[in-house]
Amino acid sequence: MQTFDSEIEEAKKRVRQMNEKANRFKDSTVLQSENTEKPKVQGEKDDSFFLILAIVMLLSKEKADNKIILALLYLLM
Repeated sequence: MQTFDSEIEEAKKRVRQMNEKANRFKDSTVLQSENTEKPKVQGEKDDSFFLILAIVMLLSKEKADNKIILALLYLLM
């Protein structure tokens, strides 16, 4: 029984250590991402805009449901 209890305590200790490491990692990556974000230039479109536009064009050519096309157009706004 003594061995079983010590194994449980050791497992709890490892879990606490892993949680501490994960929290430190999350904090450091959040700080790095905040520092490396560059401001977008006005008029600069991201790739998702052109991807959605291409999908709309393909769906309209294939005579897809208008609801889907309108939903994608709403995303472009």
